[in-house]
Amino acid sequence: SPGSLLIAFLKWIGVMDGLLGMSVGMGAIFGMLGTYLFPLMHRRTATRDHFMSLEQIGMLSVWMWFFFLAPIAICTALREERWLHLPAIATGHLILFFVVTGRTWLWAFDLAENQLVVERVTETKDGKETVGQFMGVQRALTNLFTVVIYMLGLIFHRPDQFYILCYASVFFVLLAAAGYSIWFVRYGDARKYEERIPIYQVVNVKEDNNDEY
Repeated sequence: SPGSLLIAFLKWIGVMDGLLGMSVGMGAIFGMLGTYLFPLMHRRTATRDHFMSLEQIGMLSVWMWFFFLAPIAICTALREERWLHLPAIATGHLILFFVVTGRTWLWAFDLAENQLVVERVTETKDGKETVGQFMGVQRALTNLFTVVIYMLGLIFHRPDQFYILCYASVFFVLLAAAGYSIWFVRYGDARKYEERIPIYQVVNVKEDNNDEY
């Protein structure tokens, strides 16, 4: 659903309160659609273990999320350069449509990413659990960038500067998609990184068995 900064901008350009309220509910519905699509994409088939791997679902979802936001930046840029004569209210409806419908892919990516953390983040050599640490760092970074969003909102607080926030949002989503793509190319094939019992654990198991005799 739209955030507080976006809602404030849409109200300023004249989008009806009823439509804004409905967009919150529709955002939840499209998010639930993402949770419905995720198991369909990750289902088992007769010829392969999964129709799409978690890594592939993440790749598809993050780029689809970007492609849903890109028209907002393009439309805003054309309007700012006076190349597109689109009424402000129409621009608001366009932004609202792509933000709400694009949440399907945002939630699909969130599910894929969380499942990847569970399956691919393993214990360290000394046996320490790293999933909790990883999730803690992720939550801290999420909160940090939330603060950055509102700081940008304080800096570019005038409604006629909202296009800067649009550019920043789309840029960071593109940066995330590019970063995930780099990870996918290097580590996307899970078969190369299947969890194996480290040598030090095998040695410890043998020592324990010898002690029993």
